[in-house]
Amino acid sequence: MALHELVYAENDVADLIIAQWPNTVITDASDYIHTERFEVDIEGVEPDDFYSFAINEGFALNCLSLRLATMSGKEGQAKVRRWIDMAQEARDAE
Repeated sequence: MALHELVYAENDVADLIIAQWPNTVITDASDYIHTERFEVDIEGVEPDDFYSFAINEGFALNCLSLRLATMSGKEGQAKVRRWIDMAQEARDAE
């Protein structure tokens, strides 16, 4: 499975992602309206792992799919709650 995400952030966030998953492919997705936006493709990474990492690193709200999940009713909110719980577990394990 490959994770695909659109992130609205500066290059330092892309650097964080690449440091965590070196096989990440980052593609500039900027245009004349969105100047700091990139696509993330990571083969073999589950959304749970990516979004819990994004929460812990502070760029979760920059991820389009995560933001949409927060607005998609109970099912989406349950996913976000799971990612928050996973992020907390990762912090507790450190």
